[in-house]
Amino acid sequence: SAGDSHADLTEEYASIPREMKAIALKLGRESLCGTTRSELREKAAELRTTCGDRAFLRAWHFAGETLRPQALAKAIESKNIETYFRIVKASGDSSYKYLQNILPGAGSASQGLAFALALTEDFLEGKGACRVHGGGFAGTIQAYIPLNRTEEYHALMEKNFGTHSLYWIKTRRHGAICIDPPSRSSR
Repeated sequence: SAGDSHADLTEEYASIPREMKAIALKLGRESLCGTTRSELREKAAELRTTCGDRAFLRAWHFAGETLRPQALAKAIESKNIETYFRIVKASGDSSYKYLQNILPGAGSASQGLAFALALTEDFLEGKGACRVHGGGFAGTIQAYIPLNRTEEYHALMEKNFGTHSLYWIKTRRHGAICIDPPSRSSR
């Protein structure tokens, strides 16, 4: 956890779907589902003028982000960790630049997520990956750290964000599964 507070961020979070919906409506849709970057590029000047640059960039992020899950699944299936990391990095970069959910509103001196990402990217030296996790603005990053450097990374993050700011997660060999609780009638 980057240690920032989510207090007073309601407008930051609310602006994302509101701005994306404004772009969708200008495209004659209720949502951005199915919108491509080529569609956005084609109408970029009009969308910027009517909805603003930030709304356009957020829609740009959405159109690119919807393509990533299939690519991630393919990288996992083929056990191509470098491709997986490249996609994670691209997703994180898109969140930072286009979705703009890393830095809270203007005037905020607290930029914990950006600080955590900067420290982590520098620490990784091109090996592994990191990105914002969740809704952004305050909170958490995901970091894929080489096993031989985990203790060093742990010390770096606790030094800068405090004790218990870091949680280690190990993915099971078989990934996530759904466990259905027994029905009430079978108890």
